[in-house]
Amino acid sequence: MGLLNSDKMNERFIRKMDSLPVIEPPKDDPIVFTDRENIRLGAAIWSDLHFSAYYEPNRAQSCRIAAADLSASPEKLDALLIAGDMCENGKQAEKDYLASQLRGIPTVSQIIPASGNHDVRLRHIENSIRKFSALCKKLNHSLDIDAMYYSREINGYKIIVLGTVETEFEECRFDEKELDWLRKELREGTLNGKPVFVMIHQPLQFTHNLPYSWDTPGNKRRGSVGRQSDYLKSILNGYKNVFYITGHLHRGFSINTYEEVGNIHSVNAPSTGVKNKDTEYPGSGMGFIMEVYDSYVLFRPRDFLNGRFIPEFNKKYSLE
Repeated sequence: MGLLNSDKMNERFIRKMDSLPVIEPPKDDPIVFTDRENIRLGAAIWSDLHFSAYYEPNRAQSCRIAAADLSASPEKLDALLIAGDMCENGKQAEKDYLASQLRGIPTVSQIIPASGNHDVRLRHIENSIRKFSALCKKLNHSLDIDAMYYSREINGYKIIVLGTVETEFEECRFDEKELDWLRKELREGTLNGKPVFVMIHQPLQFTHNLPYSWDTPGNKRRGSVGRQSDYLKSILNGYKNVFYITGHLHRGFSINTYEEVGNIHSVNAPSTGVKNKDTEYPGSGMGFIMEVYDSYVLFRPRDFLNGRFIPEFNKKYSLE
């Protein structure tokens, strides 16, 4: 009976998605690298897809158009990084359809997802890990994980994905096993002055205008990693050229998109699915194209929904 219900739910989901119009983004500002000859790693960064067709199908539509924009790129991207909240409700039908859509992007070599609070809350952690692991396998057949945290090496650069070890409603909880693993990955990733990219859903406490950007000025932890934020910050600050990539806040591009936290370059990605809140550049369907070179890393904000870069919010980081 459970299998039958699951099949029926998938059928309903697919019918709903197929009923939405396919809209191609403009192609007058295609995704082209700024220095094609010297780029070492090129990736798209999304966050907060909140993929669902059961309500607010405009979220799923934004993701579909963003995927179409990536598909139209003349460049081959090494990865699509997604900083959590893949699906709104964690339903299997949502995950299955999302995986089928993302796997169909021909210009992306591999997809690297992180879990978000919507991917783990209101269910047992072992169930969340099992579903997240299955989604990762569907998105990237070589990605075989048994926890919410893992790493991948792409073109010699380390991508470290962090995730919770316990069920939390909004925050992220780490144990010493994960943090010891993180230290090892950071040591290896920053050898020879290379940058390392740490992706997690939640920002550090008091960064990116928190807690005000979470609309909870009276609660200092809301919107952040939570009670272990300072501990995580102290670990990350022990290394150079650390990029901390997050989502969660649903804010567009603004003066709070980038922040320096000691040695940490903190970058907060806007939502790709949900409409972003009031900032200098709001809207939905947004993210970054990240370009990594020998001596610098360049973040290029992009409005995937309208197929255009937003150069006024570019950020170039020189590597130490």
